[in-house]
Amino acid sequence: MASFLKHHAAAVALMVACVSGPTGKSGVLAQNAQPPVWTVNAAQSSLGFTTRWAGSPVAGTFTNWTADIRFDSRNLRASRVRVVVQTAAIRSGRKEVVDNLPGTDWLSSRAFLTATFEANTFTALGGNRYRADGILTLRGARHRLSLLFTLDTNGAVATMNGAAALNRLPLGIGVDSDSSAEWVDRVTTLNVRVMATRR
Repeated sequence: MASFLKHHAAAVALMVACVSGPTGKSGVLAQNAQPPVWTVNAAQSSLGFTTRWAGSPVAGTFTNWTADIRFDSRNLRASRVRVVVQTAAIRSGRKEVVDNLPGTDWLSSRAFLTATFEANTFTALGGNRYRADGILTLRGARHRLSLLFTLDTNGAVATMNGAAALNRLPLGIGVDSDSSAEWVDRVTTLNVRVMATRR
């Protein structure tokens, strides 16, 4: 059953946190300096997905994922994030999701243990809103993915909340068993929350 990721990761995700170091008078220091590295607080972070199955909403989370985040809101050009999701590590209140999503026609977790999201293009959208554009690698294929997120910082701690809508059919998810979306909706929403601390 299912749809996707809906990881990882996001990633991301991803999945990203913020703020920076001091800049010189011309801002040259900020542009040349490497963005800080952010350590994810796993207990306060989540990578989940929502869709509809047989007309009813279903949700799940990926319980095993990592994120390498190097992000500076004043140096977006040098910022980057890489999220790696273990595709079989799924938790859901619906047994159908846990049983079927790792299957061959869905995430094919035995053949493709991980999915990755890598982004190095970030756009400031005003206020605390950003867009991350990157590549989702899923079932061995690469797909462009944009993740909209908000970012709030408090000292050295940042909280990111993001979402992306994914059409499972172009991703090769559930094409053989449910290409008409009779059971599982075509679109799945990936929901990402990351709390991270600047090193």
